[in-house]
Amino acid sequence: MSLLTYLSIAAGGALGATLRYLTTTQIQSHFLKFPAGTLVCNVLGSFILGLVLFGAQSTHPNKELIAFLSMGVLGSYTTLSTFSYETFSLFSDQHGLFALTNILLTLILSISAIVLARLLVSTLLGGSIV
Repeated sequence: MSLLTYLSIAAGGALGATLRYLTTTQIQSHFLKFPAGTLVCNVLGSFILGLVLFGAQSTHPNKELIAFLSMGVLGSYTTLSTFSYETFSLFSDQHGLFALTNILLTLILSISAIVLARLLVSTLLGGSIV
């Protein structure tokens, strides 16, 4: 990889981390126990990642732009580690139903967001993605 690619990823990571903080704090302030902020980041990030990567298959954009968006912005915006910690904490605090709900919603909604993004890109580009 080139220096420009590394710098693109680093800049994207800074932006994604900031966006994640803003999203999580705004959403989580409306929920007591359930980690809705992380759920929203993971589902929204999955959808946007799908748009970026499926769109890239058809449009062949600049590789630094794809690295900036996918590995940088969205890599720091979404998070498995926070999801894992919050789910463990829910189990530890005897909120097993919330923990299981978090697991199911995160997996189902994040994968559904990828599928939706693929369908959207395929529709917008005339079904030209694989």
